[in-house]
Amino acid sequence: MDADVGRWTETTLDALSLAVVTLEPLRDQGGAIIDFVYVWANQAACVYNGMSRNEMVGLRLLDVFPGLVTTGTFQQYVEVMETGNGVLLENFIYGNELRGNEPLRYDVRLARGGGGLVVSWQDVTDRFLAVRDLTRNAKTDSLTDLTSREEGQAVLERALRGAREAQGLAVAYLDLDGFKRINDTHGHDVGDSLLITTAQRIRAAVRDDDVVIRLGGDEIVVVLHGSESIDTALSVCEKIRKVVAEPFPLADDRLFYTSLSIGLTLATPTDTVRSILQRADVAMYRAKSVGGNRIEIA
Repeated sequence: MDADVGRWTETTLDALSLAVVTLEPLRDQGGAIIDFVYVWANQAACVYNGMSRNEMVGLRLLDVFPGLVTTGTFQQYVEVMETGNGVLLENFIYGNELRGNEPLRYDVRLARGGGGLVVSWQDVTDRFLAVRDLTRNAKTDSLTDLTSREEGQAVLERALRGAREAQGLAVAYLDLDGFKRINDTHGHDVGDSLLITTAQRIRAAVRDDDVVIRLGGDEIVVVLHGSESIDTALSVCEKIRKVVAEPFPLADDRLFYTSLSIGLTLATPTDTVRSILQRADVAMYRAKSVGGNRIEIA
């Protein structure tokens, strides 16, 4: 009966896409585990390792995966074997396996059973990339690749907390002059291209720790960290204004010109996200009301 159950179990495991192996600990004279030996592998594990079952059985684990020691993973194998406490290694990377430029990732489960260690693993690279892309899309604007409005709110809240700790903060509210006319006259493709190029130029003009946020349409906010004086923030905004005013080449080799209206303000200890954005917004509209292509300070 036991043999029948064993054969049924092996047949079932062979049918799984999940790779499964059983390992037997190899101990030194003091009883410490120094390696594991393969005693069984299902079909998926054999395919993964490029060996038949007969070729795998008897091999040492560290001969097949020597990198497990340097990453500390082998010690986790040992601890599961000694304590009986199972472990799930999520999004685990084995060696240098790549799919395109992306490393392959696996969910690896370690459990003690039958006097040995049962190891199973499954390729979860597609799941990992999908989750990463969803997270990234939630944090970045899909057109310009700037920080999204939702993520920008959280960034600004954190920045205001830092400003209260005397780190200094300024906020610039940017709006492209005449953007609606550009869209209406030249079409949305030109408008989108203009926004993308503008975003690239702004990011190139700011400092590494500054954050550029697209609120929507042609409205962009720049969070200027470490701005303890208005002069520091003003010099960055002037750089932004000048670089955006440079001509934009269109697909038909024509040159296109636009400019920015910029409202700039320093954070105060009592500022909220709403209050500092409102103040910068008012200053931006003041710049626009006198012709644009300028910076107004609130």
